[in-house]
Amino acid sequence: MRLKPKMLVKLKIKRRSKDRQLHRYKERFIMKVQGFAFRITLLVVVILVALALPMITVALPPIAVDPDPNLVLLKPIPDKLVVLTFDDGPASHATIVTPILKSLGFGGSFYIADFDSFHTRKDWYMTYRQMKAMAKDGFEIGNHTVGHGAG
Repeated sequence: MRLKPKMLVKLKIKRRSKDRQLHRYKERFIMKVQGFAFRITLLVVVILVALALPMITVALPPIAVDPDPNLVLLKPIPDKLVVLTFDDGPASHATIVTPILKSLGFGGSFYIADFDSFHTRKDWYMTYRQMKAMAKDGFEIGNHTVGHGAG
């Protein structure tokens, strides 16, 4: 059977399109391989840097940081120490407890809670002025948790 010129042109076009498609597949494959190789190279570099990091940090001079700028941790703890703590911040802590402790020369830690009643019943709790005055007198004012529940 003899091929007609039109059929030859069609075969050549089909062949070219298959060649182009094959070329595209090859290019995509090469790009994937190159991308994979790049990722592997990057991973190796990250691992090497991670392994070298301890050696780099050892070579750096230490940064001078004062471990206790307020000299709280360096004070010796006296024998038979009693720590007085007061919770929730009722008004009686400022009006009754603080003057008694102050007259005896004792300190204390007061932990103020932010209960819902703190916002609705201001007369039950210490005011911010009272807390500030207590802190000025040397008493410790701290933050209490929202409640006493275990969870």
